[in-house]
Amino acid sequence: MHELDVEPIIRMSVPRLQAFFGLVQTFILEWLIGALIAAIYNISYSKGEDTTQNYF
Repeated sequence: MHELDVEPIIRMSVPRLQAFFGLVQTFILEWLIGALIAAIYNISYSKGEDTTQNYF
């Protein structure tokens, strides 16, 4: 972090259990964001085109 003081918000000594729960929460949040993006994509795709066409 060039010239940015992050010492007040970063801790170097984190208990293992707290780090584990942080990782679990990160994966859950990423999954929810991915599901939201996929839902928005699917909704926008189904509105614009006929999805019953056979492309082969």
